[in-house]
Amino acid sequence: MQLLQYADHIVFNSPRQLKLFGPRAKAAGKSVGLRINPECSTQEGHEIYDPCAPGSRLGTTRAQWDAHMTEDLFSLLDGLHFHTLCEQDSDALETTLDAVEEKFGEFLPKMQWLQSSDTAMGSVIFVASWKSIGYYSLIIIGALQSISPSIYEAAALDNSGSIRTMRKITIPMISPQLFFTLIVMTIGSFKVFDTIRLLTDGGPNNATSTIVYYIYKTVFWDNNVGRACAASVILLFCVGVLTFVYFCLLSRKVHYQ
Repeated sequence: MQLLQYADHIVFNSPRQLKLFGPRAKAAGKSVGLRINPECSTQEGHEIYDPCAPGSRLGTTRAQWDAHMTEDLFSLLDGLHFHTLCEQDSDALETTLDAVEEKFGEFLPKMQWLQSSDTAMGSVIFVASWKSIGYYSLIIIGALQSISPSIYEAAALDNSGSIRTMRKITIPMISPQLFFTLIVMTIGSFKVFDTIRLLTDGGPNNATSTIVYYIYKTVFWDNNVGRACAASVILLFCVGVLTFVYFCLLSRKVHYQ
């Protein structure tokens, strides 16, 4: 498996793939996952595009799991994966999660990615990044499309290489969008709550607890409003300091057209 030299996590689509290549991946020190299909489509009229729809070949159904999964194969798994379409809001994800818990819930406590302090935060970061990458990608793509092709044509006439063109033309011209994205991503990283609440509830052993989640627990679990307010002020101060540092270090490098 050539992927082993490039990847740290290998996700298989079926127990057959897991049986054929899973032991080699574990022997190479990689973590292993299996894609599952809860057979619950949240799409009306275009279920064919939903990877969690009944009949989808993407992922292992519970029937296939019961027919082919053995103790030896299960011992190879570090996590279970599923994909769904969230075109409107988070209701589709919630519906799919309920189906996953109904059909595969008995196996989730035995998975390592969210139950181990070593991997839980990495898993939360991956999910939070995946959830947000579409929004930031649209901003960058829109900025790139706003650059006039004539500028690149002029650079080509001057024999400007691709790396030089990127450094001298592309990055400066999209620098306002990059600067905005950096600020928003920084603020968003401090505001992560729903992902942690849904996946780990701050555990295991507070490994995924953030200051926002700490504020939530302090108010609604401990009924300590004063301490939560103090933590909120600290959060505001941290975000403000980082934003100020960004403006001091990067604002002069931002070229507004």
